[in-house]
Amino acid sequence: MKYKKILIPIILINLLFIGWVFFYFEKKYQNNYLVNEIRENSNYNFINPLLECNTSFKFFDTNDIEGELKDFLDKNKMKFSDTSYYFRLLKNGSTFWYNEKKEFIPASLIKMPLAIAYFKLSESNPELLKKKVLIDKLDFNVWKRNIWEDNVKIWNTYTIYELIENMLINSDNIATVLLFDYIWEKKLKEVYSELWLKNIDFHNPDSVKISSKDYSSFFRILYNSSYLNRNSSETILSILSKSSFKIWLRALLPKDLIISNKFWERWIEKSNETQLHDCWIIYANDNPYILCVMTKWEDFKDLAYIIENISKIVYENIVVKN
Repeated sequence: MKYKKILIPIILINLLFIGWVFFYFEKKYQNNYLVNEIRENSNYNFINPLLECNTSFKFFDTNDIEGELKDFLDKNKMKFSDTSYYFRLLKNGSTFWYNEKKEFIPASLIKMPLAIAYFKLSESNPELLKKKVLIDKLDFNVWKRNIWEDNVKIWNTYTIYELIENMLINSDNIATVLLFDYIWEKKLKEVYSELWLKNIDFHNPDSVKISSKDYSSFFRILYNSSYLNRNSSETILSILSKSSFKIWLRALLPKDLIISNKFWERWIEKSNETQLHDCWIIYANDNPYILCVMTKWEDFKDLAYIIENISKIVYENIVVKN
């Protein structure tokens, strides 16, 4: 009995110590692990098809970069009400994040999975992307925006592929509405469900919300060519690399970088709130990475400043210093 009284506290102390050690290292390195990957040896420019991977934890310390990002956000906390980012190295899976599960209104975000849906359908119907659409009306109820800002014009004829290009490169809303209306909605919902976007009201994009972590998965799907075939994945990322939008994430980075990105913004009139988001793959030093940044605040310029500097801090730490 005497030994039991001594033994029980010793066991409890040891369990507490083991628990503390586990918590400390899990907390310290929770975002860092190593993925041993086997990838296809191919000549593609924008994708690197994944054949096999094995994940194992690695004590790879990202505290410096995360600390720098935290300091930046702390110093500029009056420039946003909500901010989220998610980072991932594409060739070894190292990640870090902040507020990564916070959900935001996507707005133009849904244009990218819409393009993925079309390319998926074209794999069983190769003529789909070549079909021509005559624009004989402009039913512009999906997004209220000055239509003269868009490249697609009434009484012109475009192929489905050309509409997808305008939607991704110029974030053209008319092209997007036409693509929504042209495809069989039931089939589109099936493809969206496979991409983890469910219960979408296609005529009310504000009803959909998504996080920076979830949205980054679309870029991983394309880069790994895990949903579309090689040529389709390569084509979409190639189109995204031609984005006409050269600010935000690109503003403070070298101009010659190859970047495939999708940006989106949303102004909510009732609350006078702006949401500004940008997500991309940067192909740098043979070490491509994904960075998704989502922001919310009243001032557009403040949010642009947040995105630009998060992008700059990540680039300098991941590319310049390595």
